[in-house]
Amino acid sequence: MQQKPLLSIIVPMYNRRRYIMECVNSIRQQTFADWELILVDDASTDGTPALCKAAFCGDRRIKVVMQAQNQGVSAARNRGLELAQGEYVTFVDSDDFLLADGLQHMMGIALAHQPDVIWSMGRYYKKAAQEELLPAPDEAGDMQDLAELSPDIGERVQLVYASPAWIGAVWNRIYRRQFLKENQLRFELLSANEDTLFNFLCVFHARKYMVTTKLYYVYRLSDDSILRQDKNLDHLMRHVQDTFKLSAILWRSLQAIPYFQQYPKAADKVMEKLSGYMLEMPQHWGFYPTPPEHRQTVADCVRDALTADFGDKAWLVQYLYRQFMESQGRGRT
Repeated sequence: MQQKPLLSIIVPMYNRRRYIMECVNSIRQQTFADWELILVDDASTDGTPALCKAAFCGDRRIKVVMQAQNQGVSAARNRGLELAQGEYVTFVDSDDFLLADGLQHMMGIALAHQPDVIWSMGRYYKKAAQEELLPAPDEAGDMQDLAELSPDIGERVQLVYASPAWIGAVWNRIYRRQFLKENQLRFELLSANEDTLFNFLCVFHARKYMVTTKLYYVYRLSDDSILRQDKNLDHLMRHVQDTFKLSAILWRSLQAIPYFQQYPKAADKVMEKLSGYMLEMPQHWGFYPTPPEHRQTVADCVRDALTADFGDKAWLVQYLYRQFMESQGRGRT
């Protein structure tokens, strides 16, 4: 019987023929070799899965899984989690790549300390036309080269409140798979911020959470990446509506955590911080400010959605709506 790998690497991919070879080869060239790679194709139309099957058919560690229809990155990651066999799992975006010793460092921490989560606090940036890698450590407070989060939930609340980096992307973290299963942690099927909720719940459910300042993940600044594609009003509408859905899920999740049951004001504080952060995410798309001719339409959409979803939580309605209007340069309402 084939021995299970120590690490499962999940790569969701959609029309990434241009970059997928560099991504996968960076994994194959890792100094750490006890892994399986699950490539989940989200109904690509550019031949990405066929390229992968032809190129990597001789490597039994690599599986190519096909989604019948395009469902988004969350569904692809969830499919990978269903198939994963490793003790630990990590995620890599299909247009990014890893430095050769990265997984060796991360899994060395995993084997030595047995944490539920390990976070590499930052990434390198690579611009499409340049060879130079630009280091970008996360601004999440002063940390030693290797540190363990306090088990005190109150202290973790303060960390999350001080910096959204604690609940940012999933691709520079490694998770113990049994921990995810025990806490039923999966990705919500939303257009944005699915990482935020996932990592938030990991911070508050993890018994042992390790952080390292060593960087190994290379984030490609390509013009055709999802976050850098041109956005229109429909994108913004969908993002706002999905943010409200995610906030409702976040509120229910907080009520299931004993600490927030004991300290409800802490739950309010976290809701205000995270909901505002998620609602303002489109500024990273270069969309704000909304074109003047669309502002009233967007404002009406926001008002209606807030009233429908959060009518019984006046404080949240007021906060989110005020944050959105301020981000539009319209001041308080």
